[in-house]
Amino acid sequence: LELNLDIPPQTLGSHRLVEAAHQADVWRAQKLIEHGGFYFDWDMLLLRPPTDLHPFACVMGVEGLVAGYQEVLGVSAIGAQPGSAFLQCWLNGMASVYNPREYVTHSTVLAREIALAFPASVRVLPSNSFYFPGWQTESMAWLFGPSERVPPEELETALEGAWGIHLFESHANFKHYADGLTLDALRQLPCNLTTIIESLLD
Repeated sequence: LELNLDIPPQTLGSHRLVEAAHQADVWRAQKLIEHGGFYFDWDMLLLRPPTDLHPFACVMGVEGLVAGYQEVLGVSAIGAQPGSAFLQCWLNGMASVYNPREYVTHSTVLAREIALAFPASVRVLPSNSFYFPGWQTESMAWLFGPSERVPPEELETALEGAWGIHLFESHANFKHYADGLTLDALRQLPCNLTTIIESLLD
């Protein structure tokens, strides 16, 4: 493993980037355009190697559609070949729609708009690819709640086609269950997340 430290982007067009998340939006696109490969948020729990996604020039997953929210492309898991036309178009368009008070206007929202306009430039995976069970309160309950635990065969069916789970998709909802949670406590917690990662807890 070769660790490369980098200075995050400080500007986007004429905009000053202050939020780390906004800096990361620009950085991940720049690095994937330059090098290709896979980008994953540090809280993306990979369930299997993304080997089958290598052939695509760019691949992303749609986030689950929730009532009251528009459908968007998740930016926590991106695979791309160097020079991806989709990512270049996305990066080029960020500055024109950037709003420091809107968390996703230039990222997940813009990515979806470009995917709709140029569908051949990106392979869009269903929401269960990286964003199941989702970010809502009931989704976190499905991961952590003992009363929501399902038999292994039912869990396997629920995760069929999934490459990963974005654990912190909602920081507030995740923190409700995970604040102060240790590995030892997780080992004793009868929940779906424990079943999923039990081989890592040994």
